[in-house]
Amino acid sequence: METLTISTNKKSQIPTSWYFIDEEDWADEIDYFPGEYDDEDSKESNFCDMLDEVIHLNLDNAINRLDSVLKKFPIHHISVNVDLMGMNDTDAFCLNSGSYQQSGENNIGIGIGPGMVKSFLEKHFYANAYTNPYYELNFDHELIHGMDQNLWAYNPKGINPETPKEFIVNYLLKYQSEGLACFSTFLRGMLAEKSFNQAANKFQKNWAIVTSLSEQNPENWQTISNKLKSHSYDPYNLGPMMVLQALNVKASQDNDLEQIQLLTKAMNIEVLTNDEINQLIIAGLELSFPEFVNGLHKPDASGRSFMPKEMLLPALDQVNSWTNFLTEDQQKKSEERTPISTLEAELESIKHIDDEMLELKKLELDYNITIGKEYQKYQIKCDEFYQQIL
Repeated sequence: METLTISTNKKSQIPTSWYFIDEEDWADEIDYFPGEYDDEDSKESNFCDMLDEVIHLNLDNAINRLDSVLKKFPIHHISVNVDLMGMNDTDAFCLNSGSYQQSGENNIGIGIGPGMVKSFLEKHFYANAYTNPYYELNFDHELIHGMDQNLWAYNPKGINPETPKEFIVNYLLKYQSEGLACFSTFLRGMLAEKSFNQAANKFQKNWAIVTSLSEQNPENWQTISNKLKSHSYDPYNLGPMMVLQALNVKASQDNDLEQIQLLTKAMNIEVLTNDEINQLIIAGLELSFPEFVNGLHKPDASGRSFMPKEMLLPALDQVNSWTNFLTEDQQKKSEERTPISTLEAELESIKHIDDEMLELKKLELDYNITIGKEYQKYQIKCDEFYQQIL
């Protein structure tokens, strides 16, 4: 297992800002975190200074580790959202601002929960404190998410899958996106399933649950979705090996012997250098979503595949052929949804009226128009995926 080294010499060139998610009550949480701060008059200020130091230290370490990746997939601004109260019930999360496609710049938001903050402060204040490598590498995980344009193309913010066809796209994408984001830990010998056969067997059992959909019972796929909640960690546990196999299939098709050799080392859980890890992360970011899914059933150079073609493709073909497949609740929502053209006409009729009472309505209309258009693009993207796979 690689020992993580800390470097404070090389400073990040990525503009970074941070703020508290709870802007009002965050100060009440200070006493629950490591460290001693000055008297009440300056406690909040001292805590913020210390938090600023450890956030930039750990983020800079992650940026340094991913240096060659970031050169190829640049991030232009990072906003760190500090959740001291654990309101998001997660250690970390990534939010893409959505500005990449409009401005050509990739600006991302990374949220960190109380577990990460506590770990960072313990390491700062107590020299012998144990720091979970998971927390040390969590910034790497979220930065990889921030560079992953597959994730944002097939999972736009504010959009939830409404049909089995979209649900399965979302389900498979989760394994690719989380599997790739876990490379920084998995390829250092930490976390996740390290046996190819066990990972394949576990995923195939999950896939049998996912695809037990019934066209005669539209409510059934919602039941399946609920059942899968107990497997919510599987994309993190099984995903890394799945992405490596998809990369192996792609390298085999390209007859890239050097990449095959590196992937063999990775899949055998051999020690890799930081440069080798970054090389595989870059390859993962260049792997399209259809290539990932095809890489699950196609054989690599050795003839091995992650799952039988007969298990994967018929299920995708089945849900792709279903039309107007909505539960009663979704059918009702669909019928009640106002057409985008109607929303645009309503906004046009009031946008020039200077009335504070209408400002909230303008924002609401603008939001609903944006989400409606994003969902239309999402539907097109899903259709394109099925066309490429089947």
